[in-house]
Amino acid sequence: DGKVGALARSLKNTEIYYESWGETWERQALIKARFCAGREGVGRRFEDMIEPFIYRKYLDYAAISEIKHTKERIDEKIGARGEKFKQVKLGHGGIREIEFIVQALQLIYAGKNRDLREKNTVKVLHKLNNYNYLKNKDINILISGYKFLRKVEHRLQMLYEFQTHTLPKDKTEILKLAKRLGYKGDKVDLFEKHYKKITKDVRKIFEDFFYEEKKTKGHTMPVEANLILLLDVTIDGVRPLLTKYSFLDIERAYKNIMRLRGKEEAPLTVKTKNLLSNLMPSLLSFISKSPDSDTALNNFERFLSKTNMKEAYFKVFSQHPYILELLVMLFGSSEFLSNILIKSPELFDGLVATDILNVMKTKEQMIDEFRKGEERDADEGAAGFLNRLRRYKNGELIRIGIRDILNFADIETTFQELSDLADAVIQVLLGYLYNASRGEVTSPLHGGVRLAIIGLGKFGGREIGYGSDLDIIFVYSIPEGGNPLHVFKLCEGIIDASSAMTEEGILYKIDPRLRPLGKDGPLAMDIDAYKRYFKEWAQLWERQAYIKARYIAGDAELADDFIKLTHGFVYSSPITDDDVAEIGRIRNRMINELIEPLNKDRHIKLSAGGIVDIEFITQILQLKYGYADKDIRDTNTSNALKTLKEKGCLSEIDYSKLIDAYYFLRTLESRLRIVEDTSLDILPADDASLEGLARRMGYRGKTIGNMLIKDFRLKIKTVREIYGKIIRK
Repeated sequence: DGKVGALARSLKNTEIYYESWGETWERQALIKARFCAGREGVGRRFEDMIEPFIYRKYLDYAAISEIKHTKERIDEKIGARGEKFKQVKLGHGGIREIEFIVQALQLIYAGKNRDLREKNTVKVLHKLNNYNYLKNKDINILISGYKFLRKVEHRLQMLYEFQTHTLPKDKTEILKLAKRLGYKGDKVDLFEKHYKKITKDVRKIFEDFFYEEKKTKGHTMPVEANLILLLDVTIDGVRPLLTKYSFLDIERAYKNIMRLRGKEEAPLTVKTKNLLSNLMPSLLSFISKSPDSDTALNNFERFLSKTNMKEAYFKVFSQHPYILELLVMLFGSSEFLSNILIKSPELFDGLVATDILNVMKTKEQMIDEFRKGEERDADEGAAGFLNRLRRYKNGELIRIGIRDILNFADIETTFQELSDLADAVIQVLLGYLYNASRGEVTSPLHGGVRLAIIGLGKFGGREIGYGSDLDIIFVYSIPEGGNPLHVFKLCEGIIDASSAMTEEGILYKIDPRLRPLGKDGPLAMDIDAYKRYFKEWAQLWERQAYIKARYIAGDAELADDFIKLTHGFVYSSPITDDDVAEIGRIRNRMINELIEPLNKDRHIKLSAGGIVDIEFITQILQLKYGYADKDIRDTNTSNALKTLKEKGCLSEIDYSKLIDAYYFLRTLESRLRIVEDTSLDILPADDASLEGLARRMGYRGKTIGNMLIKDFRLKIKTVREIYGKIIRK
């Protein structure tokens, strides 16, 4: 606080001041701090305390800008007095410029290189030379110049017997100074020539260091930092830079950067601005590597605009660049995951506190984690419980999404984790709703009624993606004369609670239409009714559908009985050639009736050769050979294909082509859906969206949209050829 501050402060008070309000010029000044007198222990503690304030662990490019602006203000003052070329200490090429170069390099590099934490200017210059931070020629100029200028300073003060740093104007006085410096005879011109040469050389090095945009040693301030530090940043001035970093909407990017700088009525603090300016090179680099630079920056700004803790975030990003990278990749890949994090910034703590990239959780771990929260929120009520469950699900979606986006999990693992998360949510939800009525989830329902929730479709196969509905059916068992009313209410409650829209979003859209008679049938059916249905009314397509039947929640024993029942129905006998032909007709109707004509060759799921073709191939082979071999009865498509290959039911070549196409198409579908968390299956028609999808798929180059379309068509052509062989066999 300068002259208005306390003359002496406690160590704690001093630490708080520097941590909260300390500025770059104070860091420069404290580089020279050295214990001189008094209690040595206190002095040493002070030196240890200020080290983290002076020397940052990250490259502090903002310090260069502040030091440069400090010198510019000095130049204005001495220029107004006509002393720009006469001031030994503060003038052009003077002592201060040498010190500023040295201090800037110390502030940049001494955070990681402790050897540079030296207080003596000449000694630091020698060390900078040893580490090759400046050219050897420049080091020699600065050392000799520093020694010469300090000698001039001393002789000036000896001559006039008071503190002065300005060369005299009078020739006689200059001659006196020259003689005191060792110049013989009438050699005033020689001294002045020597002085001008040294200060000119020093000034050249100073200007190269602080003003040259080309980075010679990596220590000059990146132009990216100027986006935050300079006052007169214009859209035209930054257009080339923003174009370089892959921004398409330059005006939008410019506005987002201006918002990052803070509002006029609430500007960033000096410290926060410095932290952000230091981050800009890394931030823009990460953004340019994301699938969508414009969206990444927009979501980054939205995220920060919701918090009053910008400084804390910038510190975390500076100390842990990988966190900034994963955040930017998330913001540039998925609008829906970004919205979750922006609405619930407390989920950010999970990105920092856990090793999210390497962690794959089981559904049991998820259930256990969630239930630990119940101990803290015993009186939360139904609304509180559901919101807490939605928040937990959203946090897990972000974890799974980041692992997927950064390729720490393959697509199969991602589907399994998404499915296990849905399993966990449904199990917890059923348990809560039942306990809210009475009893435990694993106990028989009222009056001996038992309930099991069975997954079908991709949910049954543990292969759901982003935006997937959950295909489920409800099966119950009831004693003779029992009342199933409670079962129906419970099933309706699960669907309503799961699909209710709140500020936290929904849990899942549940689709129970694969039950007998679809939407016209009862929501839940007794297992004995299923026995009659399978025996008397079930159709061929239902044999395909029930291949996927898997236990999700509720009574495990009842579920096991039901799965055995479905296997008896599905695999009762091998399908006939007529059955295969019927499946082919069903598939053709899907292509002709469910796809718009313009999208016939762009539908990832339904186009000829799309995902459904691979699923139908798998199911036809399972229905052919699953009767005799139980190993083939797998609910998961990729696992089933592998088993069919191992059992000789599918050739090695066809398997390789199918599994390659399956992973490509499912990844493509996933990269399309991850943006908005919706069930999109059609390749975008506009070039910009198609190129964004291609980048999310990992394509790089100028014609990536065309490359993606070419690969897509090749995959579906290959699949369709194999499908044709299977159908005709």
